[in-house]
Amino acid sequence: MVYIQNDENELATIIYHSDRLYGKDTMHVHADKHHVSLIKNITAYNKSFACDICHKLFDHHSHLIRHRKTCSDKMRLVYPGGFYTSGDSVFDELKHVGIVIPEHLRYSKFFVTFDFESVLSPTPRGQEPHDLTYTNRHILASFAICSNVPGHTGALCEIEREQSTLVVEHLHAIRETAIRENLVNFEWVFDHLEQV
Repeated sequence: MVYIQNDENELATIIYHSDRLYGKDTMHVHADKHHVSLIKNITAYNKSFACDICHKLFDHHSHLIRHRKTCSDKMRLVYPGGFYTSGDSVFDELKHVGIVIPEHLRYSKFFVTFDFESVLSPTPRGQEPHDLTYTNRHILASFAICSNVPGHTGALCEIEREQSTLVVEHLHAIRETAIRENLVNFEWVFDHLEQV
């Protein structure tokens, strides 16, 4: 469960909870503006707790948990524009103008797989904000990229730390080639759209 705390009235409110019941194994986390921290003793965390559904107040965390199991005063959410519905896909829109894309062309046959490895490097003291302590940071150690895109089927493996720009450049090159390869399958679509 994730809590926020209001310092003025020492009130803790749940902002996220899992639908599963973990009992004593539930992890409690305090969320602040820029970081989160583990709450080891939830009973000592705060003097009062608020239900996030009905906003009723409790002086013990266990009372809040018991209440949440039966809270029936759920708020009704009213969305001015109605509930979200997904719009037409690009294939549906093309169908409206008389272009039907076969099912086998709706998904790209190309893919890229990649893997990054990093090492933890100790962070020098004194560089973090006053209320936060960084102990380590991730440093890129190596990466590997492979794809089935023509011209890029060989694996690229690098073990140098300063090669992060090479990763982006290589992925961009693979993307450009895949776009060119896919355009061959859709030239007829663009020709038809120009006539419409």
